[in-house]
Amino acid sequence: MNIRKSKTNINSLQRDLSAIVGKLQEDPTTIYEINRYSKTSGYLVSTEIMDGFLEYLEEMEMFGNKDLVTSLLKAKIEFDNGQGESLEEVLKEINNE
Repeated sequence: MNIRKSKTNINSLQRDLSAIVGKLQEDPTTIYEINRYSKTSGYLVSTEIMDGFLEYLEEMEMFGNKDLVTSLLKAKIEFDNGQGESLEEVLKEINNE
């Protein structure tokens, strides 16, 4: 996804907000940088970009979980060797059935 960035100033944000939201709906790959004087004070992004960003953060958190990664590697080795449990068995265990 190619992300485009536009800028707006904080003093004109309230006046421009409706137009910016409309533009974000038309082109969800645009990010608006909100400036106060010469410093960035925030961003307006589409829900599409935000959803992708949150998914990325969740994945990074999972990859950073040493126990989870170790468990997945162990499960892959078991699966490759024809061992382990079926998905249905795992789901039953998770749901305490």
